Amino acid sequence: MKLQLALDLREAGLSVQGIKDLFCLKSDCACPKDASHRMSDVLNDQIDTMQRKIAKLRKLREELTAMVSVLTECQSCEKGGFPLSCEKCDVLSNPELPRALRVLWHDCE
Repeated sequence: MKLQLALDLREAGLSVQGIKDLFCLKSDCACPKDASHRMSDVLNDQIDTMQRKIAKLRKLREELTAMVSVLTECQSCEKGGFPLSCEKCDVLSNPELPRALRVLWHDCE
């Protein structure tokens, strides 16, 4: 159980040293009040960090999903001269294109 928690914490972004510190935190304190406050502070900081990562991942997922949707239209493209013809494409000239598409689907320079 301890190993699985350590692995989960590591995957969530805690450093190995941070995990060790977390496991030792209770024994490093003189009373339950101090230990619970310190543990709560550390965990709240980690929760905040995780929430920021989750928000970024959700935004990226939405962007990549939108990109796949546009690329679905590209799959049926019959214009010759790929990839140069992409520059004149009505679908790709939309100013609302996802950032990922604008960056990943441009000509390599």
